[in-house]
Amino acid sequence: MERRPVAPESVQAQPERGPAPKPEPEPEPQSASEPEPASEPQRESEPQRESEPASEPQPAPEPTGAGPVPVRRSTRRKPVPAMGTLRPSVQPTLPVHARPRPAVERGLPITAYGDNELDELATWILSDGVPRDADELAAAIRADLGLTRRSARVDAAVGGAAHRALS
Repeated sequence: MERRPVAPESVQAQPERGPAPKPEPEPEPQSASEPEPASEPQRESEPQRESEPASEPQPAPEPTGAGPVPVRRSTRRKPVPAMGTLRPSVQPTLPVHARPRPAVERGLPITAYGDNELDELATWILSDGVPRDADELAAAIRADLGLTRRSARVDAAVGGAAHRALS
């Protein structure tokens, strides 16, 4: 009979086997208060030992008379109040301007706007009642006009209108 060399790949592909699995432990004797499983049909919530593979022994569940375990709910969420129970002071409000927006065209270069137009726009932005400082007001004017580039000329014109409106 001729001996063939064993390829190292086939040796590595086989997993190393450990000790043989232990047989499943015998169930503990049941107390007189619990009915025998053979006389009563098995409940769906109980695990079925016959269908489990015998390769991994599972510990026997401890008998408890408490029934199913209640699901623990997170306490992080606060209960949602019923409709109509929120106080008006709690609800956030959007800023509403006291008058209509002045007729200042958007998207023009800064040299196209006069000081009076920038002053009207700054006063209108402040009419919503939101407290702003000069830098925030200047940013709001730039955003409303659609000015994306910042230069010394833009900063001087918009900053001047913001300071005049706040003083």
